[in-house]
Amino acid sequence: MLLKHHHPHSRTSLQPPCTSHRNDDLPVHGVSETIVGVLGEGQLGRMLCQAASQLAIKVIVLDPMENCPASSLSHYHMVGSYDDSATVQEFDKRLEILLEFCLLSIFYSTVD
Repeated sequence: MLLKHHHPHSRTSLQPPCTSHRNDDLPVHGVSETIVGVLGEGQLGRMLCQAASQLAIKVIVLDPMENCPASSLSHYHMVGSYDDSATVQEFDKRLEILLEFCLLSIFYSTVD
């Protein structure tokens, strides 16, 4: 498991692991301390990170790919498997809200 901390203006995803939060965020209507976690984020997660940054909401993502679409825009990026319960539990400890994006084709094939 690898935890990455990103500054909103930084495009590199090779920063060292970090466990502290940025202190340069300004409060916006009391939501700036809200931490949203995203599983399986892909391009939707990237768009969520863009929108959340305008509200000073911190988004952390968990993805098995080191250079996933949202990695350069997220507050934190954890590289790890969704199937690894220890990784998911560690991810869960860092957030207040969890969002999971999945492919609708997978959902519908499971429902049928």
